[in-house]
Amino acid sequence: MTFGVEYHEGNWWINYANQWIGYLKGSFWPEGFSYAPVHQVFGEIYDSTEKPKTQMGSGKFGAETGSTEMNGSIDILNPNQQESDQGVANPPGNLTEPKWYSIGKVNAGRTTWHFGGPGG
Repeated sequence: MTFGVEYHEGNWWINYANQWIGYLKGSFWPEGFSYAPVHQVFGEIYDSTEKPKTQMGSGKFGAETGSTEMNGSIDILNPNQQESDQGVANPPGNLTEPKWYSIGKVNAGRTTWHFGGPGG
C-alpha cells in the first residue's frame, strides 16, 4: 500500500495506492503552510486491556527474522520537490508496551524498519 500527501498549487493533494483521491484546500489551515516540518510514521494495535492479547504483524518482534515489515519505504521531499537523503530523522522508538512490541531492522538510510510483537 502506498500513501502520499503533496502540496501543489496551494492545496494538499492526497494519493492512495498510486491514485489521486482528493485534496484539502490550503485555506483549511487558517495560518497555512506549504511543507511539513515533522513527519511521523507509526503502527498501532488497539487493545484496551492491561495485558494486550493482540499480536502485531507476524507476532515476531521487530528485530527477529520473519518479522513483518510494516513500513516499506518513506520518501520525504523538501519544499523544492527534491528528494531528501535524510530519510526519517528519528525512526519510531517510543513504544507504549516495549515488552510486547518492538521496532527493529532499521536500515542505514532510516527509510525502512520492522514493527512486530506477540502481545501479552
